[in-house]
Amino acid sequence: MKRLLSLFFVFAYGLAINADEVQIGSLWYDVNIQTGVAKVIKYKNNANYSGNIVIPSEITYNENQYTVSIIGEKAFESCNNIVSIVIPSSIKTIENQAFSSTFNIKEVHYDSLEALLEISFLGQVSTPVTDKNSTKVFFGDDEVTNVVIPEGVERIGNQTFENWSALTSVQLPSSLRSIGNYAFAGCMLLSNINIPRNVDHIGTYAFSWCKQISNITIPEKITTIEDGTFLACVSLEEIEIPYYVTSIGYNSFCDSGVSSVILPKSIETLGSGAFWGCYNLSDIYCYAETLPSTEYNSFPTTIGNITLHVNANAIELYNSTSPWNEFGHIETLSKDITISSLGIATYCSDDDLDFTGVDGIKAYIASGYNNNTGNVLLTRVKEVPAGTGILLMGDGGTYEIPTTDVDYTYANLLVGTLEDTNLTSVVGYKNYILANGSSGVKFYLSENGTLAANKAYLKIQTSANSAAKILKFSIVGENGENDDNTTDVGNVNALESNKEKVI
Repeated sequence: MKRLLSLFFVFAYGLAINADEVQIGSLWYDVNIQTGVAKVIKYKNNANYSGNIVIPSEITYNENQYTVSIIGEKAFESCNNIVSIVIPSSIKTIENQAFSSTFNIKEVHYDSLEALLEISFLGQVSTPVTDKNSTKVFFGDDEVTNVVIPEGVERIGNQTFENWSALTSVQLPSSLRSIGNYAFAGCMLLSNINIPRNVDHIGTYAFSWCKQISNITIPEKITTIEDGTFLACVSLEEIEIPYYVTSIGYNSFCDSGVSSVILPKSIETLGSGAFWGCYNLSDIYCYAETLPSTEYNSFPTTIGNITLHVNANAIELYNSTSPWNEFGHIETLSKDITISSLGIATYCSDDDLDFTGVDGIKAYIASGYNNNTGNVLLTRVKEVPAGTGILLMGDGGTYEIPTTDVDYTYANLLVGTLEDTNLTSVVGYKNYILANGSSGVKFYLSENGTLAANKAYLKIQTSANSAAKILKFSIVGENGENDDNTTDVGNVNALESNKEKVI
């Protein structure tokens, strides 16, 4: 039976005392005259609740208003004829076994989530599945298949969904920042989950034993892969470690199904068992210039069947150091760059690139601009630092560009984008994007819009008196020699606001 669950967990509230038991509408309450608090309790007269239940945030009793803040112990126990239930943001406490054995509920909606750990069980903060004595308080661990967590939630607490055996899909909000230890551990049917880009912490063993997850993107704000995070994720085939991660913990990917791993330049440490038991592993792409520290069992026993890809200037270092020199093959890293049949594109890489020995494609920076003539000077470059915007010209096709290590930068009017970037107007500057617009493939003026990641745009300083309406590109080699004929890119006298992404 498919179930949808939206969760709400908040701070503790004191227990009601001196309460009257009354029925208002379809629900029974303990009404505390002194505190003004009402608690939902079990149905009286040996009956059960049924149908669609909506708990109000407030009730009126004897002409006084009472806030409904508590769902009492066993309030909905064994109410198998309930179809759905809506719980308001006024609820501060859910007591023991409030929903135990409620097997036929299809939807439970909670409002205004604050933090998933902060549900109160008789005044004690615990996990939403059990209290400290492992007393069942919520039916979800063996019944719910789908969980929808609403916007506004910033944290999923420790063990929140641990061992929810029926859970297949989780929808996380963009507001989420942190996922706790063991948060989804043992959810063996969980296959559909996207981690929002603003998450900056994923706890230990958070997705361990999630055997059906085959694809997951680790957000860019993560700097550490904690111990056991993806332990035994046997369906997980490829993983790219984010750019700023420095360490991968103990058993992080142990016994997982990964066949391909990308390690960023920032990586410093691979813990014991990090990739132990990953017998499908065939390729590791390591961009680190300095050897990451490892344990003897950081890699699987099949290391001799794995190809290690590293920067060209680091091959000798990796070849001479254990356990890196135990890889079956060590090859030069490269970046695949594709140019369409139009023969021109902008690009920005998160790796340092070397175009020196590559035929059929040339890379240029925009090294200068004359505001009076509209003349942009393009200078050919062969070594390109990461994050540098470049203009590529060449035959259509895909090229393997070797990565390298570049320790300098260029004065460059082409601004690179490593992520989707909003282009906004700045006084004294104009932004131009390369697009296949209404006038063909040219640089078009763009005062707003979004440019896709790994592209580049021209940011040119202009004056109010500038009469220039045409961008002309003078192309020279690295030593100042004429590299190609001067190119008139065309008139730039109208905004092409819908063309930002047509690169």
